[in-house]
Amino acid sequence: MPVKARETIAVSADDVWGRFRWKLRPACSCGELARAVEAGLVFVSPRSAGIAGIETNIFYILPVGGDGFFALDEGMTINCCLWCGDRIVGIRT
Repeated sequence: MPVKARETIAVSADDVWGRFRWKLRPACSCGELARAVEAGLVFVSPRSAGIAGIETNIFYILPVGGDGFFALDEGMTINCCLWCGDRIVGIRT
């Protein structure tokens, strides 16, 4: 079911691909994560987090519920590639 046209959610324009470039492009086994960011499906915060001693930017998604509306008021942080499960390490400029 598609997202309702009038539903809005706060996503910083800076988190959307095209407003930043990669300093370290995320590399996972399948390569889908970087493509999902570049397609505007996964977002990248300028904030960084140290995960297991490795510095990376925060990656997040905006899940949609079965009713076609966003399921949450804010993004859901992801630490692993949604397709292959590899840990995300990526740094944006």
